[in-house]
Amino acid sequence: MKHIYLIALAVLTSFSAFAQTTVKFQIDHKLKDQVFAFNQKATNNLDNEFNVKRLEYYLSAFTLTHDGGQITKASDVYILVDGGSTVDVELGSFNITTLESINFSVGVDAGVNNQDPTQWPSNHALAPKSPSMHWGWSAGYRFVALEGKTGSNMSTVFEIHALGNDNFFKISIPTKGSMDNGNLVIKLDADYTEALSNIDVSGGLVIHGETDQAIRLLRNFTNTVFTSEEGNKNTLGITNTIPTIQSVLYPNPSNGRFFIELPEDLRGNLELSVMNTTGETVLSQSLDNHSVNAFAIETRGVYVVTIKLNGMIVETKRLVVM
Repeated sequence: MKHIYLIALAVLTSFSAFAQTTVKFQIDHKLKDQVFAFNQKATNNLDNEFNVKRLEYYLSAFTLTHDGGQITKASDVYILVDGGSTVDVELGSFNITTLESINFSVGVDAGVNNQDPTQWPSNHALAPKSPSMHWGWSAGYRFVALEGKTGSNMSTVFEIHALGNDNFFKISIPTKGSMDNGNLVIKLDADYTEALSNIDVSGGLVIHGETDQAIRLLRNFTNTVFTSEEGNKNTLGITNTIPTIQSVLYPNPSNGRFFIELPEDLRGNLELSVMNTTGETVLSQSLDNHSVNAFAIETRGVYVVTIKLNGMIVETKRLVVM
């Protein structure tokens, strides 16, 4: 009888050691302490009033830290978050007793980012979407697409589409989660006023690519957008300092001919590029230090003017050609 009891105890112990817990991941969309809604007026830390017309972003590279520092990967989980839709995704079933943190990134990991999106089933997060979340094979997916209106009458358009393998930043948020009907639920608040922290959208802004305000947007998502139920943010926060040379671009709007005046004490190799809203570079050339540089664009439209110093993006401006 004792032998039978020991066998039963061993079976129960073995079963307990390999018991699996289903882990669910949820996001509550917020504008500060209000529930997020499209077209709802909000204010960032620069007192810029804005609303949001489009908000989509990818989350991937999920891992869970638990039970004394063990790290378990949630394999092949890609989430396309839409601000207008509920996020309640099953990450998988794992042998977890005590959760310590959830880890992920905004965007798509480099191993997948530059693959063909048509390889995925139509219902997959990485399959082609409308409006598109894919920039092209060389650049990959838009990590975040944030569009809305701003200005005194909410009539000025702003758009920030951020991408780039170098901007795939890590996020680690301490949380214990909570049990609900036998599932371990990890719930994060996402405050999208924080996404535009220190980004001046008041005069309109169109940035598509890997330029400075797009990088700042991704850094804001990394550092301060997400908060756990316990009030914790990313413990792997990165610097939000982006250098600028404070050049002057004029006239703007322009009839096609415009000038860039550089600071007198500037040293180094300077390059200028001008990109249209479809991501096509229409002008690229070096800049002459210590002088006013003249340029011309024939086609009307909105352009992004980027200046690099010694290969590093140091300034981005919006140019309107009428």
